Amino acid sequence: MCAFPPATPRKRLEELKGGSLFWIIRHQLVARSPLLGFEPQDGVRGWHILIDPALMLVHPAPRKAHQGWRYLEESAAPADIGACVCGRSG
Repeated sequence: MCAFPPATPRKRLEELKGGSLFWIIRHQLVARSPLLGFEPQDGVRGWHILIDPALMLVHPAPRKAHQGWRYLEESAAPADIGACVCGRSG
């Protein structure tokens, strides 16, 4: 699975590997997707962010809506609740 940010993050891409992309829904940080890597977009400024398609649910934490990159230190990241099998039937 890929996400398409319009700009390159401030931190070096190597520093972000092994981290997670956190999801904010209705002003709550609710899940994270482990980062698998980065690939440059062909012919366009920016990067493909390769993320694990399985979401990891986290303990909800209030967050204001925003655009762009925010970096969480590991100690500030909410704890995992468990894996989500979203969108799978049966």
